[in-house]
Amino acid sequence: MHAEDWRKAGRLGEDAAATGTLLLYRPGAREPHVRDFAREPSLAEVERAIGGRPETVAGFLSIEHRGVVRRCVALAGRDARAKNAPLNVTATLLWDSALRRDFGITLLRAEGRADALFGTVAVLFVHDEARASAPIDPPRGGRTRAAE
Repeated sequence: MHAEDWRKAGRLGEDAAATGTLLLYRPGAREPHVRDFAREPSLAEVERAIGGRPETVAGFLSIEHRGVVRRCVALAGRDARAKNAPLNVTATLLWDSALRRDFGITLLRAEGRADALFGTVAVLFVHDEARASAPIDPPRGGRTRAAE
């Protein structure tokens, strides 16, 4: 899925005025920079936050934050790896946790790691308690990081 479509897909909620949280995971940092929002960030704001053109991270559909598992959208720089951005270990581990929690699969293979995230990664979720523990629907179609 292209990042331009992330709002259209309703991944964060139908109401663009919904309050939520943006977690920015930077390479080398164990804890995210936390930014609450009163309306969903625009594509331009996300681009500035991660330093490039974003695309959704396949299967990164939930995150545990402050003891609550929430539905989320994770966005990574489309060209981060090609631009030699540093490996983002924390975001990669969180992606692996989401895959395990939601799909029962992992990024780890016998021959090594299947994929990883590079550069700054943004994770967004709305503050809707009904959605916090709602079942996760797998993504349908579109281009994602795993599809490359």
